[in-house]
Amino acid sequence: ELDLIYYRYALAIMMDAELKYYQKKYAEAARQFELAISADSSQYEPWEMLLICESEIDDNEAKMLDYARRASKLFPLHSLPYYLQGFMACQHKDYAAAVEMFSKCEKLGFTNGYLEAETYALLAESLYELGEADKAFSYFDRYLKLHPDDAGMLNNYAYFLAESNRNLDKAEEMA
Repeated sequence: ELDLIYYRYALAIMMDAELKYYQKKYAEAARQFELAISADSSQYEPWEMLLICESEIDDNEAKMLDYARRASKLFPLHSLPYYLQGFMACQHKDYAAAVEMFSKCEKLGFTNGYLEAETYALLAESLYELGEADKAFSYFDRYLKLHPDDAGMLNNYAYFLAESNRNLDKAEEMA
């Protein structure tokens, strides 16, 4: 009987957290997902929702990074925690760490394209910053296969090609 009460309590917390999430009350939802995790950290769904909420909250970098690291240790087969760690590494210009995290994300694969384009874009830019232009350009190409009309990415890729004095015709066409 106690297990049933505990189960219903945990379910109520998750329902409340999801409602707050859909109302875009990310900070409130995050606190509820934290509560759900403190009750049972063995389920991935509340971790994922917590990470999504934390990524929407301004000035919450350290907390989100801590949760992403913890989630990647508990659930090493899920890509979102790696993606967020890579994203944060890019923000801090730690491109080697970013490439490591995005490579893990890519190896895990992408469910229905979830995070695929974003991973390729940030991986391309990180590799370019590390001086690995050939690898970077292959990821720019992968990204553009998914989003061929992305003006920002076309501009960045054209700039990087021109900067490295490669495929100038292609760079001019993209620009």
